Amino acid sequence: MTSALPSLIVLGPPGVGKGTQAKRLAERLGLEHLSPGQLLRDALASGRPLEDNVRAAMAVGELVPNEIIDRLVQERLEQLGPQRGLVLDGYPRTQQQAETLRGMLARLGRLERRPVVLWLEAPREELMRRLRHRAAQEHRPDDNERAIARRLELHESKAPSLLATLARWTDVARIDASPPADLLTEKILNTLRERAAAGGGATSVGEQPMLAGSSRRPNSGSMTWAAIPVRDELPPAS
Repeated sequence: MTSALPSLIVLGPPGVGKGTQAKRLAERLGLEHLSPGQLLRDALASGRPLEDNVRAAMAVGELVPNEIIDRLVQERLEQLGPQRGLVLDGYPRTQQQAETLRGMLARLGRLERRPVVLWLEAPREELMRRLRHRAAQEHRPDDNERAIARRLELHESKAPSLLATLARWTDVARIDASPPADLLTEKILNTLRERAAAGGGATSVGEQPMLAGSSRRPNSGSMTWAAIPVRDELPPAS
């Protein structure tokens, strides 16, 4: 049995608002929100045995080993019903993780409809401002100044290969995430509505129009966003 909805994958640099937008999209569209970062923090808080260097790596902004994140994501995906749509928040972060995710989704019947990647972008100075503000508000150990700089460097070094890999099996829409959170949410929802409208009369991949802001043509079986009721309320920004 295949998923009724294509998977949404929200990616971008640290501080761009991935978590806020992923949560809002899950709420507005009735999808499951899956955040590997939160899964990892929960695992550490619960005392679940993980490699000794995980907490240290997070504190200085280094990436946690792929196999740990991959395992947490796979466990959560396997818990979801096959018809449950999902929003992946901040995963994959590397080319290797992208290939691993493709295999996971294929095994679970979630590639019948091409996933949609929402690649959020903002100027580096805006990212730094947001991260410093979050550090002051949330006191996260991975939001210290040194860790922030390192995480941005890692993202910038890995983004080109990650994007190239994802473009082979997803629809990638690059979105300016500079607007305030409320406006950005509506901008993303409009992109998804345009996606649904653009594919309405197509019968094969070769006949379908390019999506606005997208690097790929939509899969003919993925035009399901128009059927999702969009809720009026917005959860508070995080």
